[in-house]
Amino acid sequence: AITAGAQGVSQGTACTRSKSTEHSENRRGAGWLAGRDHETFRWGVDYDRETHERYSNLLADMEARLQGECEDLRRQILQMQELHRQEVLTWHEKEEKRREEAAEELRLRMGEERRKAVEDAGRAEAEVEKKQRLGRMKMRLVELWQMLESDSGDRARFLQERETARNDAFTDTVFELY
Repeated sequence: AITAGAQGVSQGTACTRSKSTEHSENRRGAGWLAGRDHETFRWGVDYDRETHERYSNLLADMEARLQGECEDLRRQILQMQELHRQEVLTWHEKEEKRREEAAEELRLRMGEERRKAVEDAGRAEAEVEKKQRLGRMKMRLVELWQMLESDSGDRARFLQERETARNDAFTDTVFELY
């Protein structure tokens, strides 16, 4: 029984020891884990800081490059808009000049047509007047011829009129006709 009791005590001590050893090992393991957690946390913070520094510079460079490209694009767009505006103004100026030239050409053509119409009307009027004058002269010649046949004094007067009319080129034409 003693041996059994001694075994029980030694088993109890062994149990106690193993519990306290376990506890101490657990405490040591927990400290070790806590230290490991702290080291892991510090490593994560350091990694994040290094990554942040490395990538923040990269991101700043990329952002600066993109801003430069955006500025270049804005500049190109403004230049294209300015060129387009100038082309539109040039087109409008050319179109206005073309319209003015067409209007001037039309005015000249209409003026020329009016001048021709006036000339044609003048010619037609002169032609009508010429025909009327020829008709009057013909009537006068017939009248004078009848007088010549009837009276010698009239014949002398006729010859005088003929001499004075000779200076008129139009009457030469009339006399040539008769």
